[in-house]
Amino acid sequence: MPDAAILAAALAAALAAALAAAPVAIPASSAPALAGSELVVTDARVRALLPGQRHTVAYFAIENRGPASVTLVSAESAAAGAMEIHESRRDGDMYRMRRRAEVEIPARTTVRFDPGGLHLMLFDVQALGEQMEIELRTSDGRRLKAIFNRIAAGAE
Repeated sequence: MPDAAILAAALAAALAAALAAAPVAIPASSAPALAGSELVVTDARVRALLPGQRHTVAYFAIENRGPASVTLVSAESAAAGAMEIHESRRDGDMYRMRRRAEVEIPARTTVRFDPGGLHLMLFDVQALGEQMEIELRTSDGRRLKAIFNRIAAGAE
């Protein structure tokens, strides 16, 4: 097999394994990476760009320590031309990815953006350093900046 075919097969296998996981809402944790009043972002990571690609994906956990639900509506970064909230879901034997307009973060709950579930899609990424800042925005106007660490292209 040529190198490109081996890489494509390896990436397809990694993607299939990653999509096998489901999005999870878990009880609030106690190790914040960045706090914004009642919202805390942890485990923030962005996948490295593959050669020749200008899009990638970002994962994180967002904890709502407050007494009321908060709705995440968008994200942006100077390092990406556009960002969208997406969700992967199993549909029979296939996984389908769809754009989400918003994600509710219930009171006193952590919602995870992980492979195979909720995630941020980053488009038109010109270059990706060791870290990138992403600003998350809520429906009530809050802006929460978080530092996302770069991980290997096949990592979760």
